[in-house]
Amino acid sequence: MSKLPQVLLNEFYAEKMIIHKPIVFEGNVTAKVLIITDYTHDKRQSTPTEIAFLDKILASCKLTRQDCIVVNNSFQKQAYKVILKQFNVDIVLFFTDYLIYDYGFSLDFKFYEPFEDQGVKIVVSETLDQLLLTTPKIINAKKRLWNALCQIFQITV
Repeated sequence: MSKLPQVLLNEFYAEKMIIHKPIVFEGNVTAKVLIITDYTHDKRQSTPTEIAFLDKILASCKLTRQDCIVVNNSFQKQAYKVILKQFNVDIVLFFTDYLIYDYGFSLDFKFYEPFEDQGVKIVVSETLDQLLLTTPKIINAKKRLWNALCQIFQITV
């Protein structure tokens, strides 16, 4: 019995795992930056503190939430490729504790290392609530996130 390549399996599951329905989002539908937040175990809206932190992240990239498309996928559980079909974006920022390969990506991705899929630059990070912690691990994660953002937004410091 032959095995399908991992990429085909990932794509199959990413397309089939979720019923296709309109994506609920905030921001500018014509924006080129898509932000996806996804909390696996906690279906909720981002807190005001998390939103303020996201605003700081975006401001460091000379963006606002109105310059982006922001999708809270905690409630919708839409496959990444389904979300991507609705918007014409160049950059995707994932803030998630979800298993990223369930979105259809290969298992060898690494947090905070930009990669490209279908011509879209992607960075995967921990959830916003995790990034608000002050542990040494998270402080290092914030540095790695900043380095990744510098790469994809071509920020020089």
